[in-house]
Amino acid sequence: MKKSLILTGLFIGLLTGCAPSVTPSPPPAGPPAPTARPVAHAQATASAVSSSPPAATLSPPNDLTFSPIAPLAEPIAPLTRSFVKVTLPGVKRGVTALDGRGPNDLWILTQEEMTDRIGVTVGGEVFQYDGSKVKAYGHACAFSVFGNVMVSQDAVVVLGFRPWSRGVYTSFRAALLPSGIWNCDDDNGGYWMGLTSTTGDHVWELSWQGRSGSLRASGGPEVRLPVEDPSSDEHGEDRPLLIQGISMRGTDNGYMVRKGGDGRPWFYRFNGVAWAPLAPLDKHMAVADMFTAGADDVWIAIRWNGQEEGPANDLLHWDGKTLALVAVPAAFAVRQVGADSPDNVWFGGEGSTLYQWDGKILRRGSAPFAVGDMWVGKGEIWLAPALSDDGSPIGLVAKATPLKGATP
Repeated sequence: MKKSLILTGLFIGLLTGCAPSVTPSPPPAGPPAPTARPVAHAQATASAVSSSPPAATLSPPNDLTFSPIAPLAEPIAPLTRSFVKVTLPGVKRGVTALDGRGPNDLWILTQEEMTDRIGVTVGGEVFQYDGSKVKAYGHACAFSVFGNVMVSQDAVVVLGFRPWSRGVYTSFRAALLPSGIWNCDDDNGGYWMGLTSTTGDHVWELSWQGRSGSLRASGGPEVRLPVEDPSSDEHGEDRPLLIQGISMRGTDNGYMVRKGGDGRPWFYRFNGVAWAPLAPLDKHMAVADMFTAGADDVWIAIRWNGQEEGPANDLLHWDGKTLALVAVPAAFAVRQVGADSPDNVWFGGEGSTLYQWDGKILRRGSAPFAVGDMWVGKGEIWLAPALSDDGSPIGLVAKATPLKGATP
């Protein structure tokens, strides 16, 4: 299962390579002090959400309340799994992104660079790894630069931009057809912002035209987004950029965080018919990444004070009834979230640091290298190296060792 893409940071990433109730004081200029992280509780219940009428605006349900909490004691428990390096045969460049569909079905994208010839790049090739052999699918489309690959049971999609099309930097996608040929598309004139994927059924595309936005699933239906509150115009923000993150589990279950007319991010659920607001977040929060680990199990990595870059220092967790900040270590800092179940949630941290939530406690350990991308699915965890000034090691990824007693 692939993590969702946080849409506001997409092009930056392409161009450059989480007691009694009291009312809190506004967070300080930086991340909140590690000895006083707030805990948030949404006053929405699962039954209330299911019986709510379709929401047309960001009208609030009951607000969040806060109370102080101390971080977890150090040291926290170690990871139960270690990682081994794997060099993919026949891959001649560094791996920058990966995704998977199951055991022995890993898809990777290699590092890409523009040359001094207009419209020409090297690298940016797509490969499929079956556990022993690598199959090459080449560079998807001419005159395009790609930064991510996402796969589902019915689609393989690469995401990037086309700097030479119509003289502007346009968002761009390419889908692999059953014939093995790439279908190149610049969204047919729509304002195309990014992709998010389900637990494996579909790859989703967010498209925007005028005031109307929608999600389109590969091989599936189109999902309309809620109607904007007109007051959001007061903030002078581009409407697509109001959306901070989307994580879809299926055509009848998904979650979204976006900024409302009141200036706060709002947490939404999609039930197959309409989006219902569950709770507002603190106005100083911003989403770094989010992932749906189960039908009603969502993890959101949180930055503070509107930061658009850098790691997240807090975690929000939705269990179907309550949205709450999770107690984390003082030095907690993550950039991505991935999971295959509510008791196997992974967080890619700074450098080689990894965290895992096993359903009861948060664990910490290390990867063999600084982590740039991660895929968690069906008991497997794969890692791609972060880009460095020297580029990524050629063809190198890492795989988690099997759980003790499990069949490799």
